[in-house]
Amino acid sequence: MTECSICRTVVSTHGCSENILIIKNVPESTFNISDKLVDLNIFECHVCGAVQLFDIPLSEDFEAVFRSIGISSDYREHKKEQLKSIIEKYNLKNKELIEIGCGDGQFLEIFKELNVKCSGIDTSIENYKKCVDKGITTSGIGTVYDNVNENSYDAFFTFHYLEHLPEPKYFVEHLWDILKPGGIGVIEVPNYDHIEQNNIWVEFAKDHRFYYRKRTLSYLVLKCGFEIESLEENNGGICLTMIIRKPKKSSFGSMKKAMKDEVEKFKDLTQSLKQSLIGDFIGDFAVFGAGHHSTILLNNVYEQFKIKPKRIFDSNKQKCGGKICGVTVEHKDDICKYNDFHTIIIICGIYNQEVFDSLSSVITDKNILTFGRV
Repeated sequence: MTECSICRTVVSTHGCSENILIIKNVPESTFNISDKLVDLNIFECHVCGAVQLFDIPLSEDFEAVFRSIGISSDYREHKKEQLKSIIEKYNLKNKELIEIGCGDGQFLEIFKELNVKCSGIDTSIENYKKCVDKGITTSGIGTVYDNVNENSYDAFFTFHYLEHLPEPKYFVEHLWDILKPGGIGVIEVPNYDHIEQNNIWVEFAKDHRFYYRKRTLSYLVLKCGFEIESLEENNGGICLTMIIRKPKKSSFGSMKKAMKDEVEKFKDLTQSLKQSLIGDFIGDFAVFGAGHHSTILLNNVYEQFKIKPKRIFDSNKQKCGGKICGVTVEHKDDICKYNDFHTIIIICGIYNQEVFDSLSSVITDKNILTFGRV
């Protein structure tokens, strides 16, 4: 048995299981030619769909990034157009950007060509020196865990790096930390859906710890609190490119204000009734509606201002006989029996207008108002 490092589901890794794949004679080094071979043990999580290695030791340089983007001019131009489009769409021209796992700066060079400042970070001293030699700005040697401040960046980029990491959730949580509220992130990984559909078994490599389906990558970023802006297949389906956003800081501030304002508004409305004289009952009012909208509002108004209606009516007979603020709920058919109030305030949410039309057709001696958002 082993545990999925993305969703923490316990999965059977018995050799005969359908969700186990063993590939023999795989080069021990993914990026350097080596005659040393290893067997890859791979399992698939039935919950999030993650395909991942198990019982395979990490390479010493598993976080160092080596790419071949510079070999293909067509691929490089495609990535340049892709980055240009993202920069323009999200207005990143003069923002704080960082590439996590920048390698020797091949993508950073593209940013530079686009006149966009983007720093980079990588664990390889060799890669760092190459970036310096190219005159590319980097944030230094290290990882996002210990070298990047929280809420520092408007956008991050990470290309074909996430699949190398044994604890992807831990990594993505740190990506959340470094982004400013409202910031975006671009994650690109190999597309396992494409690998599976085409049975490209030779794509498996020792240093690719994870293979991401669309649903796996979506599960991971959503679990870490991000919103998904887009998820696309690129390069003939081989790559997944996901753009995510860190929501702006959530706050109940506006909700608290709405609560306070609505209670105050209802209090002011009932106070204004004292200015109008209809019959002998100055300021006395009834409420139509015993649902959760009116119940919450009336209880809060009564708690703060000791204001409550003379009577409460509702069309639901099951609610009749119950009490709100000590006032017994009566059926709507009894409204015309009473003359001890001069105003009916309807608090029925989306049904306000319907109730207003219904009451207006039969009640002519009382003031009828609606209250609350619909």
